[in-house]
Amino acid sequence: MAKFLVTGASGTLGRMVLQRLVERREEVRGLVRPGKLDLLAQEVRREVELVAGDYDDEASLQAALEGVDYVITAVRASLYDSPKQHYALEADGNRRLFRLAAAAGVSHLTFISLLHAEKFPEIHIFNAKHQAENILRESDLDYTILRPGALMSRAMLLRTLTGLSKGWFTPVEGENMPHSPLMYDDLAEFCVRAYALPEACKRTFNLGGPKVYHGSDWVRDLAANYGLPFKLRPRGSSFLANTMMRLVQPQSRYATAYIHLKTTQDFSVSPEEMAHTAALFGVKLRPMEEFYPPIPSS
Repeated sequence: MAKFLVTGASGTLGRMVLQRLVERREEVRGLVRPGKLDLLAQEVRREVELVAGDYDDEASLQAALEGVDYVITAVRASLYDSPKQHYALEADGNRRLFRLAAAAGVSHLTFISLLHAEKFPEIHIFNAKHQAENILRESDLDYTILRPGALMSRAMLLRTLTGLSKGWFTPVEGENMPHSPLMYDDLAEFCVRAYALPEACKRTFNLGGPKVYHGSDWVRDLAANYGLPFKLRPRGSSFLANTMMRLVQPQSRYATAYIHLKTTQDFSVSPEEMAHTAALFGVKLRPMEEFYPPIPSS
């Protein structure tokens, strides 16, 4: 039986990866920040070994990596973090993790990056991810780099539906740029399959969902499915502020540039490319419609 270490085990993706590895009867260890250890311990299955640690704590990483065959990095910096935090986690922290994983004899590491990480060096979260990719490529590890673009969760769909049902959610018109949201559930499937796939070793994959949307089309589809009204706020001088407020409600100026990119750049992966990648990994991509929640009660 192989032994896995999942970093960022308390996050949305981390929890899904833990669950899938347990279902595959693998031996699983989850790395969790000390402050979240007790809470997660009450929620995960007993088969999961949880250890406290952090990327800036070398001793905790060494202990977490002991006896591990495969690593999946589900930890991700927040858009609301400062540039210093972005580089501390994504560049310096991953450099430390990769070095220690190689020293521990880890057979394969799956790293979650960002679509177009190399294209926007002026955006700190992109640049830090790109630095981490290059560090990994130059390491002694076998690896797979997964680069999702837009990610969608059941909770995000529920929040959107709740707003639509109450009449206060007003999507903001963007630049009508294409994006192909990938469900976290399917990203977790890619994560747990990469290590066993020789064709994925030392390769980088762009990831998206099975359908390309433009602007707020996915919100329009959600509203139509439930027979709810869809209103579009016209783009005006306060477009960026409205985008930030209505779509993500960011609390930090460091999210501003990223959100602007998401509304002015193509963040889609072609259905043809995704069909090929999904077939290679043996993943059945599911449309967002399969995850639509029950309509919230008033």
